[in-house]
Parts: sequence; C-alpha cells; structure tokens
Amino acid sequence: MNKRIIFCLLCLIFLMQLICSLELGISPAYLNLETRTGKEICENMTIYSDRNIDIIIKDRWTEAGKSRELKDYNLSAEDMGIKIIFPERIHVSANKKENIKICFSGEKEGIFYGAVLFDSEGGYATIGSWISLNVTEGEKKNFISLTGMTIGAKKSISYIMSGLSVALLIVLIVLLLKLKNKRKKE
Repeated sequence: MNKRIIFCLLCLIFLMQLICSLELGISPAYLNLETRTGKEICENMTIYSDRNIDIIIKDRWTEAGKSRELKDYNLSAEDMGIKIIFPERIHVSANKKENIKICFSGEKEGIFYGAVLFDSEGGYATIGSWISLNVTEGEKKNFISLTGMTIGAKKSISYIMSGLSVALLIVLIVLLLKLKNKRKKE
C-alpha cells in the first residue's frame, strides 16, 4: 500500500510539471489609424507577461472587411501594399511591461484590416490587436487663387487686394454719376 501512495504522489508531481499557464496582456487591443499614401504612422504598444518569455510578433491581413474571424486573416502586409515595421522578436520579463513601436505606411488608398499577433515562444499562448488602417490620397500642392477669399496669404496682399477693390468701386460710382449728369444736361 505504501508503494502505491508513493507511486501516486510521484505521478501527481510529474503531472503538475506538465500543467502550465501563461498570462499575456496587450494594450491597446484595437488600433484605428489614418494616414496618407507614402506617409508613415507609428503607434506604441505595451505587452505584459507574468513570467520571462520570448514573444514572436507577426501580422496578418484580410480582404474580407472588418471580420473578427482570425481564419479570414490570411494575407501578408506585402500582399495588401502595406509596409509595416516592428521587431520580429522581443523578450518580456516577468511581471514587467515591454513597450514596442509599430509603424505602418500604405502605397495605395483604401481601408485595410489586419491583426498584430504576439505568439509566446513554445506556443503556450497567442494574443493580438486588431488593426484598421485608413490610407487616403497623398498630399496635393496647395495654390492660392484670387477667385475667392484667400486664407493664409500674407496680410499685406489681402490689404492691397481690398484697397484695389474699394478704389475700383469708387471709380465706377464716379463714372456712373458723370454719365447720369451728362444725360440730364442733354
């Protein structure tokens, strides 16, 4: 009987070694970003773990719209025309927060949906953050025209234009009054 108890205790101790849990946390859980074509936008993310662990970072993208099914996210950033920069691997110390910087830029216009995934080395756990990236047309050259009000022009130009408008109005009134007087005399 003693041998059975010792054997059961040894089995229990052995099985306890196989049981493991891992706490991972990430912030923010959702990235909602806007940028222009060719312009880079960056976001800081924080990851937490309850023990020392190496994390492998990867990204996935979808053309299925705003899906919450990870199986729909089967494309790379390159497939979508997106450039994404982040460290491929980081080390997170026990009960400490690790900050990382992730940068995005798009080559073409559109709204892109993706996920940044943080896999624990060894496959114990994976956590991720959803991405919504809105890429709009690149910056256009701005020209000031004199067909309407000018905003942002030098004030001296605005004063000159206002002065010329008033002078032109006075000249028109004087000419109309002279024309009216000339008709009365006839």
